[in-house]
Amino acid sequence: MLHMPRQTFASLIPYEEAPISPLTSIERQVVYLSLGDDRRSAVGETRIRRALRTLFGQRGPNRLADPKIEALRVFCVLYRFDRGIIHDQQTVTSATEHLLTPTIMTAAAELVDRTLSTRS
Repeated sequence: MLHMPRQTFASLIPYEEAPISPLTSIERQVVYLSLGDDRRSAVGETRIRRALRTLFGQRGPNRLADPKIEALRVFCVLYRFDRGIIHDQQTVTSATEHLLTPTIMTAAAELVDRTLSTRS
């Protein structure tokens, strides 16, 4: 049996640095949470929608308390359902108003894509 010192063995394994994500752990959790959300949860509620919900006893979408985190969730839901194309300028405007930087939106979109590609 060949015995190698620990340092020698460790040097044989190629080391790759893990990319540092600009997303915080809470933001990553929100991205994962958005994967289970329906498109209706991202669309604003109208009076007709509220009346139908009341009539049929359906629950409304749960909004997150932090506006920045909610904007990220809405962005991810719409990104997922629109196949990566955000058609609605209001979504991007809302995201930037809530201090979501393009770096965060890009990282969230990449995380959505990566997660969906591993599910298929």
